[in-house]
Amino acid sequence: MPSTGYVALAALSRRRLSDDEITAITSELILRLRCPISTADVGMHINRVTDDMPSPDDVELIQRRLEAIGYVRG
Repeated sequence: MPSTGYVALAALSRRRLSDDEITAITSELILRLRCPISTADVGMHINRVTDDMPSPDDVELIQRRLEAIGYVRG
C-alpha cells in the first residue's frame, strides 16, 4: 500500500485471521468443547482471540478447518 493517500481506505478494510490465530482458535475449540461445535462457539472464540466481532467469512473459515479434521457443525 502506498505511504500516502490510503489511510481512510486502510481503516475501512476488514482484518483477516492469521494462520496462527486460526490454529489457536481451532485448537482451543477442540480442547474446550465437544462435538458438535456451533457457529456461536466459533464466534465467541474468534472474539476472545481478536477482541473484534467475527465476520461470517472468519466463522466459515474456522468451521471448514474443524470439518477438515473431523469436527461437525452444530
